[in-house]
Amino acid sequence: MQKTTTIRILVVDDNNVVLTSVCRLLTKLGYEAIAAQDGSEALRIMETNDGFNLILTDINMPQIDGWELAHRIKSIKPDIPIIALTGENPNHILPRLSGSGISYALFKPFNLDQLNNAMAHIFGSE
Repeated sequence: MQKTTTIRILVVDDNNVVLTSVCRLLTKLGYEAIAAQDGSEALRIMETNDGFNLILTDINMPQIDGWELAHRIKSIKPDIPIIALTGENPNHILPRLSGSGISYALFKPFNLDQLNNAMAHIFGSE
């Protein structure tokens, strides 16, 4: 379903194939997706542009992982929702969400419907 207002989403993943795929799926759903290839790049983008409505971040990345990235983003923009993108076992991830700054997790591989459901969960629409 196409959205009538532009929602800007920062997508962070060190795997270029995943990054490109997620950005394409979000665009197909009507969102504006901005790509960052790691946590450092995401923080640089956030410093120069605070117009994001959501962050989607991989958990396992070099230097700054998704947990640390969420912590840093929440310290500068506490109200922004963050979704984890991960291939890890849900039993390892879900218990860590509480208090992490990450409000939802998508488990790789996920499809367009699952991504759309995550967006509906965050933005309160279906």
